[in-house]
Amino acid sequence: MKALLVLLIVVAPAGAQTVFDSEAWAPGKTGVGTDSPGARFESRASSTTAAAFQVSGVDLSPALRVGADGTLGLSTASAARATVSGAGEAGDLALELRGPELQSGTSSYQLTLGYAGGALYRHAVQSGHGVAPSSSSLSFLVWTPAAASGQIASRRVLQLMTHSTGVLVHVLPPNSGVGPLGQLVVSDGSSWGTGTMHDAGEGSVSSARLKDDIEYLGPDAEREAYAEAAALRHVSFRFKARGARVQRGILYEEAPESVRYPGGGVSFDRRLLNAELAAKELLRRLGDLEREAP
Repeated sequence: MKALLVLLIVVAPAGAQTVFDSEAWAPGKTGVGTDSPGARFESRASSTTAAAFQVSGVDLSPALRVGADGTLGLSTASAARATVSGAGEAGDLALELRGPELQSGTSSYQLTLGYAGGALYRHAVQSGHGVAPSSSSLSFLVWTPAAASGQIASRRVLQLMTHSTGVLVHVLPPNSGVGPLGQLVVSDGSSWGTGTMHDAGEGSVSSARLKDDIEYLGPDAEREAYAEAAALRHVSFRFKARGARVQRGILYEEAPESVRYPGGGVSFDRRLLNAELAAKELLRRLGDLEREAP
């Protein structure tokens, strides 16, 4: 009689529910929605279910959800191939990638982006961490045809690195020897350094509609600019970096206040404006001399 009861439980009709109050062990494959699973465990979606697999929280919201369309959602239903939802305002992290210290080798990449869903032509993101103020960095690498198709990118096109003060961040250019040397090069896609950069602090738009308190500069401003331009002392120098080339320019400490830019730089726009005003003063003086000549 006991054997008959066990047999009846095992051959329970399809569609009936089976409840386990202990552990369940399946020595072979397990299929949900399919009688021929292709893996150790396979849950096959159907036209009547929105998700093929879901792990829910205590409030029945999805913690892990695989949609019937092949999308993956963490804490949410996904409209993309993979979506991670977090409540940032509550201090939650939507996504965290953990990896080793910034070193050479594929194991040091925190993120790679492949082509057409595969492992070819991969771009990459690296991160470096350290307790010293200037030892943390975030690098972006782009794959180029110089590398093998399956190789992860090695051309570092941008690196954000903390300054020795631990407060500022330096934008470091790629050390590839290609193109002009500079902290930041803006290009238009066809040649180096020919792109346009807009600086909101400088006021990149010149329309009068966007300005108030407009006053035209006269001879006094021209004479002042002429005196400032004449007093400039030009120098040659090298930046304090290994292999830096000799350049020409002026020193911020010796530059007039009218051309200084907040943060310790010299504004090229303001220098150009001063040069134009100084040129007008010079033309006025030449005109006076011509009129005085016999």
